[in-house]
Amino acid sequence: MSETGEIGRTAVVSLVFVALVCSGAMAGVGQASLAEGATSGPAQTDSGGAVIQNVTLEGDGYIESQYETIDDHPGPPFVWQEEGLRLNVTVASGNDSGSFDLCGRGFREGDDSSVSFDCVEVELSADSTRTVRLSTDSWPSNATGNHTVLMELSDPGLDENDVVDEATLQVRVIEKEGDLTGDGLTNAEEFKHGTDITTPDTSDNGLTDWEEVKKYGTNPLVRDTTGDGVNDATLVRLGLDPTEPYLLHRILAAVLLGLIAIGWVGVMAVRRYGGGGAGASGQSDGSGTDGPGPDRDSADETTGGDPSPIDQSILTNEEVVCRLLKRNDGRMRQSEIIESTEWSKAKVSRVLSDLEEEEVVKRVRIGRENVVDLQSDVDGLELSDQQE
Repeated sequence: MSETGEIGRTAVVSLVFVALVCSGAMAGVGQASLAEGATSGPAQTDSGGAVIQNVTLEGDGYIESQYETIDDHPGPPFVWQEEGLRLNVTVASGNDSGSFDLCGRGFREGDDSSVSFDCVEVELSADSTRTVRLSTDSWPSNATGNHTVLMELSDPGLDENDVVDEATLQVRVIEKEGDLTGDGLTNAEEFKHGTDITTPDTSDNGLTDWEEVKKYGTNPLVRDTTGDGVNDATLVRLGLDPTEPYLLHRILAAVLLGLIAIGWVGVMAVRRYGGGGAGASGQSDGSGTDGPGPDRDSADETTGGDPSPIDQSILTNEEVVCRLLKRNDGRMRQSEIIESTEWSKAKVSRVLSDLEEEEVVKRVRIGRENVVDLQSDVDGLELSDQQE
């Protein structure tokens, strides 16, 4: 082979390698991939044969929002028992070409119950890749728990064992009306409210997620719903409403004490100056100043303790995130936003999801971490320089 041909071949191989690396780095947000929990079987990598390169999940049975808190409970991705599930399987041909069969099935270790995915024919040419979809409508009614999803790539033209490669992916099948944490919220309600499906108290403030959502109406994602500096559970134990700022309770108490003080001053004034005697008529050397004295004192007592006005220019959660992004040239890691705001991961995820729906921000998953970009054409929530 000529030197020019060798250089061209090297360039092609390099481009293919870069494309494969980039495709793995830019995997979609919330997708379980082969690199994140799946394992490859007897791949013929040494001989350059056809292999299963990557697997991702999608469909109504796949719960994408779980990956916003996956660092809190690493493990198999959750899938709904009642909904259909799709496997996106990428196959690389290597040096092989021709027709292959790709089949999938799910099973539980030591259990006969299983679910069958599609079995499709895949046409491959040498040095190519194809992504095919394997689907199942639902899981059996008794299939809750951890399962292994097995995908097998076979070559019907082989005389003996025709399986040329296989890959497995672990999933955890759950019911929508089930309750993994036993806190009273169903699994479906946990995902609806953004709470952690693996713990009964997401905010770790002493109130269960059910109590916060169903009983007190507080935010189950934070320890202090009103931001007044007092734990929600503490206010509940004191018999106070945790959805009202504790400052309001203190103001009401101060007003009550002020009214008591005014009444006491009034009683003392009547005792001192009442009765119509000489003290009531006053004397030229002191009555002109003694009379109004208690009134001024009581006014000072009731007004001097008033708290300063509450600042009404508080930013919304969305504006806080936009401000942070703008100060950081429009791009931040999601973990940096969590650290800067001191919010929970679930709360940051929910705010970013709302901003994504309004096309204010865009999240890109790089490896196991989200990077948040502020869109340049934002007209709605992006802050002006005056707001900065």
